[in-house]
Amino acid sequence: MNSIDWKTMPPADGFVRPADAAKQLALGLSTFYFLAKQGLVPAPVKIVPNGRASGVPKNQLEAFIASRAATKS
Repeated sequence: MNSIDWKTMPPADGFVRPADAAKQLALGLSTFYFLAKQGLVPAPVKIVPNGRASGVPKNQLEAFIASRAATKS
């Protein structure tokens, strides 16, 4: 599996809600959070400091999906 350092990617061009990210990856929400905690999928970040809303940076999610598609072909 490709090793992508999510923390060094450029700033996001938008965010995807964790539930929507899980659907795009064909995962349940709890499985998505479990894999994100292990660093296997891009983790959600707080959109506003000290806020409640979180999202997965769209560019990180798209890069992850592309890297997974590349390894399957």
